[in-house]
Amino acid sequence: MSCLYLTGRQFKMCNAVEGSLVLSLDELSGKCLSDQYHICKIYQRYHAKGMKIPLIEYQRGLTVNKF
Repeated sequence: MSCLYLTGRQFKMCNAVEGSLVLSLDELSGKCLSDQYHICKIYQRYHAKGMKIPLIEYQRGLTVNKF
């Protein structure tokens, strides 16, 4: 099973981040497409707060890229 916030067909995107975030292959294979998607920091934060993460915060690496 893949992450609940994963969207798109040709380009996979994270719907838990504000704006358009096309995910890298590392992100997809690391968490998004696995049964372990619930340990992703973006998923945890969005699920806990119910708010999308600002794109600038994602780009700064404050919530992600720590697979």
